[in-house]
Amino acid sequence: VPTSSILDVEITNSRVISGEGLQSTFTLEEQLGREVWLVNAELEPGLKIGPWNGAIKIEFSAPTQDPPDRELTVPVRARIVNDVTLRPRRAFLTATNTAGALFTVQALIPGERVTITSASITDCPEDLFSSTVTAVRPDAQGRAESWKIRVVRGQGGQGNEIDARLLVTLSDGETLSAALSSR
Repeated sequence: VPTSSILDVEITNSRVISGEGLQSTFTLEEQLGREVWLVNAELEPGLKIGPWNGAIKIEFSAPTQDPPDRELTVPVRARIVNDVTLRPRRAFLTATNTAGALFTVQALIPGERVTITSASITDCPEDLFSSTVTAVRPDAQGRAESWKIRVVRGQGGQGNEIDARLLVTLSDGETLSAALSSR
């Protein structure tokens, strides 16, 4: 909500009125030479996967307006996902694709870092695919917010139709999975 000397608007409160795990805060900041009010609605980690609904009420004061005190109810909608994702969920490799398929493991909670302990291809001959796992900007313990996994086709199984799976195991035991097809 931009403020100006004409309206003289001030947020006085931002509070949650519905929605499990929702938190709301507000601050006044300067952006591009103007003061703006920022209202932040944030969900706690660990909520049930799937659609989520809630609402916050923003109360503000506009002394030069009639009425001077007002409130606004803002619906908040979200889709709760796993804290760590593997994308894409499906990749397709042709026999002529020498670059392979690139997968990304991403920790979605800001500042969270993970370690991949293994990346394997299942449901296909053992030597058909190989994978390379690379941490993106790892810390001193080898953890990273993001990992790249490149899967390339080996020499065996040319021309065979294969529907395999990439299984990625994290250090906490969590397993992520993506489909890998080859023709």
